[in-house]
Amino acid sequence: MCRSTRLIAILLMVMLPLSPGCDTDKRADLLVTSAGQELQQGDFAKAEELAVQALQYDAQAPAALKIAGDAAAQQEAFDRALEYYAKIPETDLLSRCQGCCGAGRVLVLGKSQLSRGEAKFREALSLQPHDYQALDSLS
Repeated sequence: MCRSTRLIAILLMVMLPLSPGCDTDKRADLLVTSAGQELQQGDFAKAEELAVQALQYDAQAPAALKIAGDAAAQQEAFDRALEYYAKIPETDLLSRCQGCCGAGRVLVLGKSQLSRGEAKFREALSLQPHDYQALDSLS
């Protein structure tokens, strides 16, 4: 994200709570969007920080939990990543599937727990039978 875009996002995050009738969902959405952008830019600590801030508005926000898990995994905070992935609600099948894949990668690559990782990929497939990440990871 370029410097001016980042500045605008920060200003919006500061100003939204000050606006009369401000909807906290908009602030949470902005935080998740910013977290995703930081993750893509490789600023994993900032991505996790923004995702955690979004979780203050909705502790079970699937996108925020996934971003926080991915960011923690990139920082090699594997146990923290697994905690985030585990909190993704089972009612959101696609997000839960993505969380299982993330957890599977952490278990296999980060913690060398192959059996537990395989179980996570199989759980992902039970939720989304044609998920390419889970299928590719098991092949």
